[in-house]
Amino acid sequence: MASYEYSQSDGDFVPKGTPDAGVECVWKFPSTAEHGWQAKFFTSPLTQARWHQLDRSVKTALEKHPNLRQYTICMAFDHPDPRREGATSSFDQWNARVTKWEGWATEKGMCVKFCYWGTHEIIERLSRDEHRGKHFFWFSEELFTPTWFQRHLDKVIASVGPRYTPELNVQLPLSAVFEGLSRSPAFFERFQEAYGDIGKERAKGFLKSIETDVPQQVESFYEQLEQIVQTAKSYDKPGIEPIDWSLMECQTREALKCLSEINRLLREKHYQASRSKQGKGPKRFLTRRVLTTRFMLCGASKKTCWLSRIL
Repeated sequence: MASYEYSQSDGDFVPKGTPDAGVECVWKFPSTAEHGWQAKFFTSPLTQARWHQLDRSVKTALEKHPNLRQYTICMAFDHPDPRREGATSSFDQWNARVTKWEGWATEKGMCVKFCYWGTHEIIERLSRDEHRGKHFFWFSEELFTPTWFQRHLDKVIASVGPRYTPELNVQLPLSAVFEGLSRSPAFFERFQEAYGDIGKERAKGFLKSIETDVPQQVESFYEQLEQIVQTAKSYDKPGIEPIDWSLMECQTREALKCLSEINRLLREKHYQASRSKQGKGPKRFLTRRVLTTRFMLCGASKKTCWLSRIL
C-alpha cells in the first residue's frame, strides 16, 4: 500500500529485502528526502521487549537513512486509550516513544516525523478501489467495490433482458440500507438535502433584523448553526468513517431550542412594550425566514433520525 501513497512522478519507490536497514520500503524524492515504512506483525499492545524491537528498527533507520524525513510504523491494532488515572495506556506509550525517537533524530541533525498505521489506517487503504487486488491476494475475498457491483448488475440486467424496465423498477426500503452502507450518491443527496439549506440560510444572516433585540441569543444560535454545518461537512464525503448521528441530532435539537427561546423573548418584549404603552415593540419573530429555518431544522432532525436508522 505504501507504493500507492505517492505517484511515480513524485519520486521513486524502493522495496527492501532482508536485511532492510530499518525500513521495509522507502520513497525517494528528487529533493533527496526519504519517507520510510516499518511493519511489525503485532496484533496487541506492545510489551517492553517489543518496544525495544521497535527502538532498534528506528535507530537503524536513522543511522542508515540520513535523508529520512518521515517514518511510518505499521501494526495490526489501534492503540487503546482508556485515560484512567494512574495508568499508562498504549497510546501514552506511543506518544512517549515518538518524543524519544524525535530526540534521537535531533541529535543526528535530522527532523523526522513519526507516523502510525494501525487497523483503521490499514483497512481504510485496503478498502480503496486501487487496492482490491491486494485484498484478494491476502484474504482470498473479493472486495465489494462500485466496479464489482456494476459488473454484477450488468450481468443480471443482461440475463433478465426485456423483462427489466428501469421505469417500472420498484424501489424497496431495503435499497436505502444498501445506499447507506455503500455511501452511494443517493445517500449523500439525502444527507445534503437535510443540512445543505441550513448553511445557506446561515450565510444570509437572516436574523439580522432582530440582532439588536436579543443579540446574545442570536449570536448563540448562529454558533449552533455553524456547528451543525461543520459537523455535516465533515461527513459529506465518501469513506468508511462512522457517522455520529447522535451528535448531529443533539446539535439540531439544541439549535431548535435556541430558536424557540428567541421567539419567546421577542414575544415577551412585544408584550411588555404594549403594556407600557411604548409602542408594539419587536414583532419580527414571525418572519418567513425564521419560520423557514425552523422547518428546515425540524426536517433535518427527522432526516437524521431516519438516516441513522437505515444504518
